[in-house]
Amino acid sequence: MGTERMMVDAPAVEVVVLEDRAQVRRRITVDLPAGFSALRVCDVAPVISDKTLRGEVPGGGGSVVDLRVRRSARIREADLTEEESLRREQLRELQRQAQDLSQRADRRSGDIDALLEMRRQVLDDVAQDVAWGASTASDWQASLALIDAHEAELRADRLALTDQLVDLERRIADLGRLLASMRGPTSTMAADLDIDVVMDVARTVELDIFYVSPGACWRPLHRANLGGDGDHGESILEVSTFGCVWQNTGEDWSGARVRLSTRRASLGVEPPLLTEDRLSSRPRQDQLQVELRDQAIETTGPTASSKIQSGELPGIDDGGEVRTLDVRGRPELPGDGRPHLLPLGGFTTEAQVQLVAMPELALAVLRRVRATNEGATPLLAGPVELIAGGGRIGRGTLLYVAPGARFELAFGPDPALRIHRDVQKVDQEPGVLSRWLATDTRVSLHLSNIGEEARSFELTERVPVSELEQVRVTVDRAETSEGLVPDADGMIHWTLDLAAGETATRVLAWRLEKKKDVAGI
Repeated sequence: MGTERMMVDAPAVEVVVLEDRAQVRRRITVDLPAGFSALRVCDVAPVISDKTLRGEVPGGGGSVVDLRVRRSARIREADLTEEESLRREQLRELQRQAQDLSQRADRRSGDIDALLEMRRQVLDDVAQDVAWGASTASDWQASLALIDAHEAELRADRLALTDQLVDLERRIADLGRLLASMRGPTSTMAADLDIDVVMDVARTVELDIFYVSPGACWRPLHRANLGGDGDHGESILEVSTFGCVWQNTGEDWSGARVRLSTRRASLGVEPPLLTEDRLSSRPRQDQLQVELRDQAIETTGPTASSKIQSGELPGIDDGGEVRTLDVRGRPELPGDGRPHLLPLGGFTTEAQVQLVAMPELALAVLRRVRATNEGATPLLAGPVELIAGGGRIGRGTLLYVAPGARFELAFGPDPALRIHRDVQKVDQEPGVLSRWLATDTRVSLHLSNIGEEARSFELTERVPVSELEQVRVTVDRAETSEGLVPDADGMIHWTLDLAAGETATRVLAWRLEKKKDVAGI
């Protein structure tokens, strides 16, 4: 016979949520006698990494001679909700009524068959009586009329029963589909922790139980609230950081200290496999193969572009340093698999607001906000809820922003400014002795301010930047508005001031020349 175990409470006192799992620490406070004691903690997470399951005595062993913990799984039948129980009772009643109607309809069918047999016998008797002259027409006509009337009554009754049965079967099918949508798993797996403790003296002890469970994750989320309604100048930006936590571990975490970590416990340390690196020669090509590609400008400042797309759940970019963030307060984290926002921190900083337009990427003038991370901790890469004018205006993204570093956010387009972009390309005929082919490109930008106030904004266009001597790109300053030339990255910037109702046009003209043996562009 096994030793009867004493049930003890072990509330979760600390939870460390990682990218794809959670480490839980439970604490038991119990009075134990000297010698062996068997304890049990019920209804913990059913899926636990057994190799991470361990017990510790805070502050050292003390009176604890031996401490062992193991997990035991069991199947638990799911309880029906009150509504589901009511629906099941309704379904049973409808099925009973349907069975009764079906039996009554079957009896009516039997009675009709019996009447048909009776009519056949009457007709046989009439034929014999007529042959002997022992019957008159009025005798057998009355008998057949009585049979026909009774048959019509039975058929009408059976038709009514059939209609009621069809209606009941439809209601049964509808109720069955409703129950199927309400029905969850008929049984669930539960787990208990069996703890064996050996004490040298009787005393009150505290025991900590640690384990790691999958089914939990977190991702950073930020909220940026821009003060004022200006389109340029200085403003106040309030940034709040949250940890969005999902957990469906099978247990609830109530009143525990919650910490969010960027540690990646699932990363392995296996060395890379070595493969052969073969060198071979190839004939010289008659043509130089090139391509026109978009190249992101790599910077460490606020112009770095984000790769986070809507609907993705990327890993957490912590800048290469493991970080553990403390959640404020003692939140309630039920194991319902739903997202829960937990506050991590925030700061308020001055921001520079400017209207900018990049028509090649978007035919709109956007409100760009530049600010500095004034917080003590970095802003981890993640989505940003944008709030301005007291309401939510959209969502943006942030890459990793270190403390003291600058960052940018786009707070939506200005509805009063409109842009139309027109591109014309013309291939020039090469000269007889020329080795160069040329293509002229003319970009016309038509801008208008349909608002009631003046607007000032920055307009940006770009030209290709060649990395080869066989390809040249030159800007026609005579045709380009204000005679501007591009910077080292091929960018041209105009500053425009448009009064209410005013329109403007900016032109960028450039030529791409390549040698005849260049292919790909």
